[in-house]
Amino acid sequence: MTGGVSFNSKPIMEEDMSNQFDTSNIQAAVSVFAVTVSAQSGKRVNVVFEGDDAFCDGETIYLPDTNVYRKRSGRLIALGYSAHEASHVLNTPMEEYANAIKDKEIPELYQSILNILEDVRIERDIVRRYPGTKKWIEAVIRDVRKKKEKGNMFVATEVDDIPYAVLGWLLTHSRSVYNQNTSLKSEVKKFRKAAVNMGVPEQMFTELSSALTKLIGIGGEYSGFCNLKALADEVYDIIISHLNSQQDSDDKQDPQSEGEGSDYSRQHASGSGNQESSQEEGTDQNGRPEADNNSSDQGEKQEEPDTGNADDKEDLKKLFESAGKYQVDLGGLAGQELADRGEGSSQRSRRRRSRMRVTLCDFTQNTQCDQSKAKLLSVPLRRSLQKLMDESIREEVRISRRGKVCRRKLHKVPLGDAKVFQKVTPGVKPSLAVHLLIDGSSSMCGWESEVANTASLALALACESLSIDVGVSAFIGSCDDRQLQILKLNGSGRITSKMQQNWGIEPQGTTPLGEAMDLAAPLLMESAKDYERKLLIVITDGKPDSVPAVEKAYQKAREKGVELFALGIGLPSHVDDWLNETFEGAVMNLSRVDELPQELFRVVINHFR
Repeated sequence: MTGGVSFNSKPIMEEDMSNQFDTSNIQAAVSVFAVTVSAQSGKRVNVVFEGDDAFCDGETIYLPDTNVYRKRSGRLIALGYSAHEASHVLNTPMEEYANAIKDKEIPELYQSILNILEDVRIERDIVRRYPGTKKWIEAVIRDVRKKKEKGNMFVATEVDDIPYAVLGWLLTHSRSVYNQNTSLKSEVKKFRKAAVNMGVPEQMFTELSSALTKLIGIGGEYSGFCNLKALADEVYDIIISHLNSQQDSDDKQDPQSEGEGSDYSRQHASGSGNQESSQEEGTDQNGRPEADNNSSDQGEKQEEPDTGNADDKEDLKKLFESAGKYQVDLGGLAGQELADRGEGSSQRSRRRRSRMRVTLCDFTQNTQCDQSKAKLLSVPLRRSLQKLMDESIREEVRISRRGKVCRRKLHKVPLGDAKVFQKVTPGVKPSLAVHLLIDGSSSMCGWESEVANTASLALALACESLSIDVGVSAFIGSCDDRQLQILKLNGSGRITSKMQQNWGIEPQGTTPLGEAMDLAAPLLMESAKDYERKLLIVITDGKPDSVPAVEKAYQKAREKGVELFALGIGLPSHVDDWLNETFEGAVMNLSRVDELPQELFRVVINHFR
């Protein structure tokens, strides 16, 4: 028994699911994606469902735990947001990003430019790694474009502001051309036309289009950020130089001719204000009489320096200060959308316990695992699996009346025997992927945990040497933090010496088996999708926290084509009966813990045939 929970009574952690929304599907999908990214890139990406907001702190992606995922659009936004932020974690050096913005004279403008181009770079990289993320990101863009409101950088609506027009063109042009977001093509012309009507030179867009062709050659990872920063500098300089030159040409026009001059001239003039008109005649800037201010030379005016260029730069800076109010980051827009849609259910969300999260084991804790014994146990298992593999891939030769001539049977021709031909049937390598799910509750502490860890390591080592796909994970549960820790993901790299030395997890908490199965089955399906058969083996020593959750998780896994088998360690009779009924007889209840390695290997061998 685990956690002191009575099997006959209602489980203490079982919830009334009729009054709650189910986020297990989206949680499993996002967690599978995050763990896959972490395993294949070597950089940790965590996903946590809690609170009301969606944001990323550079290491962990936080998603709101609300009913927004009931609708398909909400699920796609969550997936697209996760893909976007995961790519930031993989490719954006946050410290360098922050330092690059500080050095600029107009940081609001430069930050928007850098953000737009960086989003294009990281999304191209995540789509290259995982092509399925493209439809997630496109779904987010479609949803964001539904808001036809001023300030939406993905839709040209009431474009009466130069920063809005210029940055909107930069965003839609770079995404439509270099990320193939075809839905934005119509907005590119609208933003450009609006900017030209406000006095922005047409030549500026031509030069920007030419400069942006460098986006094609900029790759992912941190190394690509240096090249992207250089491109952002070039785009920034082009915009500043053209708008400065346009401002100079407007200043040369006759100021007395009313109605002449461009919208750009009027915008920066209104942004900077006319200080002379606000001051009374005969006073200085502080409102004091001029006579009080001329202490050195009475009646004689001081010659003021020419500050025309400085004023022009100040006007341009004030004009683009408004650039900071526009949201150009797709991840930020998606996160805000998730938070807004979940409004009204956040209080109920906070009252509920947090859901299980998927993490990668860091192998830093001293766990109970006999490394030397695991290596010894892996030898006979490897031999048995090798024998089965050799038998399955061996060609079968059959003598028949047609086919290729068999020279060894030609002597039967004079005797009238026509069976002198042979048919060769090639062998087929077993296509089986195995994932081992270990109970990490507090009742497994001690000898049970050591035997389970040792047996799982032996299985992983034996299968690894034969290139058989195997994965191992363990789950722990408590009210505050429930985790499915991945020791080895299916399809991942070799087991290192560090992993062997600290294999396993420290048992704690209760037994959230249903939630663990809900996450482990999609992990197996995603990481071992090239295999015909997928086997999920559960090792547990007691009753789960929620019986309905296990039954539901089992049915969902079977519907997806996953085979399941349960190995129980000293289960009470009523728990054994329930488990046999749930797992349709695919259960073995061990009376002694030391039988676990042998029976585990037998299960794998029987399914390998």
